[in-house]
Amino acid sequence: TTPAATWMASTTNAAGFPQLAQVETASVSEAAICRQQEAALVSRGATTLVGDDAYTNLHRVTRAAKAGVAWLAPGLRLGNGPKQQAYKKFIGEPENAALLSRRKTMIEPVFDLVSQLAFASDNHKQLPVSRQTRVETHLLLAVWLLQIAMIVNSIYGLPLRGIGHLMSVLT
Repeated sequence: TTPAATWMASTTNAAGFPQLAQVETASVSEAAICRQQEAALVSRGATTLVGDDAYTNLHRVTRAAKAGVAWLAPGLRLGNGPKQQAYKKFIGEPENAALLSRRKTMIEPVFDLVSQLAFASDNHKQLPVSRQTRVETHLLLAVWLLQIAMIVNSIYGLPLRGIGHLMSVLT
């Protein structure tokens, strides 16, 4: 059957290179994906994780801190208790604030590039395939193509996120 909605979670390094990608139906919680990706990244030696405000969760931050990992999220929905104030002070430190401000330029362009490589560039990001396994394969192949393009661009000194040459080959 075709899922009602499908979404992709992706994690990049500071240069915007996709490290992890996962495709799920809308019925899978973002919190579950976050826990899975967090565990995978920590096992790979990540020391700092940066996410959007949906990832602001003091339990997650505390769990990560006990593992030696800094979890940075804007904290826009936090209250004003002592723990919340301490976290706001922590994310306001210059290095942490700089990482948070770069988050959008690290991850958001990846989703646009993947949608172009998946030939889903209309307003609704409609894919040319259906069924969960096909959608998952299609999107993850697009992530893989983006990784290849970024590696080739790095080797030849081209703009890291330039995919025009790859798109011309694919069309």
